[in-house]
Amino acid sequence: MGVSLSLASIVSDDIVGLSTFYAEVFDLAEVEELRSDIFRGLDLAGVTLGFSTPVVYDMLKIEPWRDARGTKQYLTFEAEDDAGAIALAKGHVGWQPLELWCHGRKVQRFEAASFSPP
Repeated sequence: MGVSLSLASIVSDDIVGLSTFYAEVFDLAEVEELRSDIFRGLDLAGVTLGFSTPVVYDMLKIEPWRDARGTKQYLTFEAEDDAGAIALAKGHVGWQPLELWCHGRKVQRFEAASFSPP
């Protein structure tokens, strides 16, 4: 069973400015086929460093993160198939629920553990 990281995203009001900054500082190429009004992606050796506009909070159902304090991010991991993703996630123990999605289809939801966040 294999797993890989495919996307690490930053939410920003200025995805063009922020992605341009990272591209110039680290000499990263844009993943142009992912470009849209709400997203920019940079190739980071096979992992996409993504920059999303705040509309992503609604799209990904992570509205509580909108007024976050400190660092918030979401990472996208790829598994071989639904069964592989479920097997990898079964050990999830966290203060936030975990949802597995595949191309807009919810695969499974794991509820949060009953303890407070750090």
